[in-house]
Amino acid sequence: MLGKLFKYDMAALTRVLAPLHLAALGVALLAAVCGLAGNGLGQAAHQASGSAGKLFGMFAGFAFMAFGVCLFLLLVLTLATFFVAVHRFYANLFTDEGYLTLTLPVTAHQIVISKVLAAALWLLVDFLVVGACVAMVLFAMDVFSEILSRSDQVGLPSLPTPSEWLSFAHSFLQIIAWLIAAYAALAAGSAAARHKVAASIGAFLLIAVAVGVVTALLNVFAFSALSALAPAYPIGSLDPYGPASNMIGNVVMVALAACSYVACVVRLKRHVNLA
Repeated sequence: MLGKLFKYDMAALTRVLAPLHLAALGVALLAAVCGLAGNGLGQAAHQASGSAGKLFGMFAGFAFMAFGVCLFLLLVLTLATFFVAVHRFYANLFTDEGYLTLTLPVTAHQIVISKVLAAALWLLVDFLVVGACVAMVLFAMDVFSEILSRSDQVGLPSLPTPSEWLSFAHSFLQIIAWLIAAYAALAAGSAAARHKVAASIGAFLLIAVAVGVVTALLNVFAFSALSALAPAYPIGSLDPYGPASNMIGNVVMVALAACSYVACVVRLKRHVNLA
């Protein structure tokens, strides 16, 4: 039954998110055009003089402004994917549509796992699409700049380094943890007699404050412990606090995801008599 739930959740998200990501490709193309136009007009502005140079410079500024807006829209797409997944969770469980979902022969664990997996897969697609679009746009601009400067040193884009892959994994863990936390906040807010959405937002803010306080306290403790051990590290060695802080962040995110998952399951079991 989990497989059927997953297919249903994926289909529901795909109906909304697939057109958005297709539009993202169009935005990336527009960003490339604006960036290339800005580079070309900028070069023309440097070579021209008088009013013509000022005119080229003005148009180059407009082109770069449009380029920045396009890049901003690409980055906003990740937030749009996040909010679509959260809205889908709420609509499918805590509105009239939830009557059918909560009476299916499934467990609370299967419902939550299905929605987390579907949202996580789409967020992964979103990360890859947005990252690829931004990388291709910036690479196209670099190539065009080299062509304008008549340079023969145009190379292929480099693959991500191990540290960049680790940063990607850390960011993905964070967004998944906060996604499940948003699910838990919606589940808690649905228990309110009135203003369920406002109660959900309040619950999410409380979760965010609690996570921030716990993370800060753990970092202070780690900093104090590492400061006491500082003489053991030779001069010029790598700062041990950075990796420790990253580890604390990852542990907190895993704990947040686990606690939020349990809260979702408990709330669903109380909402309807699910096994």
